[in-house]
Amino acid sequence: MSAASAYNAIAGRYEALEHENRILALMRRRSLAALLQALPERARLLELGAGAGEEAAAVAGGRRASVVAVEPAPALAAIAEAKARARAVTVEVVVSTASQALASFGESGAVFGGAWSSFAIGYDAPLPALRAPLAAVLSSAAPFVVSLRNPWCLAEPWSIPSRATGRYRHKVGDARVAVAHYSPRAAVRALAPDFSLERSEALPALVPPPRYGRAWNCLGGVARGLERADEKLAARAPFRALGDHTLMVFRRH
Repeated sequence: MSAASAYNAIAGRYEALEHENRILALMRRRSLAALLQALPERARLLELGAGAGEEAAAVAGGRRASVVAVEPAPALAAIAEAKARARAVTVEVVVSTASQALASFGESGAVFGGAWSSFAIGYDAPLPALRAPLAAVLSSAAPFVVSLRNPWCLAEPWSIPSRATGRYRHKVGDARVAVAHYSPRAAVRALAPDFSLERSEALPALVPPPRYGRAWNCLGGVARGLERADEKLAARAPFRALGDHTLMVFRRH
């Protein structure tokens, strides 16, 4: 099953997952904080893989920007559109894959002052194939913020980074969907020479992946303490390269 079909099937309970799973909520909170810090104000911005549009709406409001949000799952795109209307922010939702949207924007001559993709671009074309089309639609010195799944995870040391194992097939509802994994070093290579890395952090580092959310929810104060430690260590070596995901801020040359 494609990622778009899998997420389309769970669209009705997609947002509830983040409220029920404190690890997902932590990841979204820190992702959004990084976006609001890195993306320019009053710019035309691009999101690749918008989900239910939470980040698109928050960035449009928080940075006083206009956002084009690309989402391949029609049911999630509809939720994102409704959310933008309810919050009275400027978000245009495009139902498309990232690779198809970038090709279309390139043909039309569209230019964006910044872009991001949170936990989504690994479902699309390989990152090296997206590099040139993405660079073509970004203005000089524009930021690109991306969160990618990491092959190795410090909080899940028994996971073998093989395409036969669970870290390479993400559970979405009842489906298992293939997703690409990139170490920070591999991501830098994939986006060179058009982009250079400015900073990175593990997302999360000490906290386990979201699939352990049900158990994590039961840990109470222990979980809160580890979450505070995680936030302090996430951008430090070696932890920043060992998270479930790595959040990276790149700059377009």
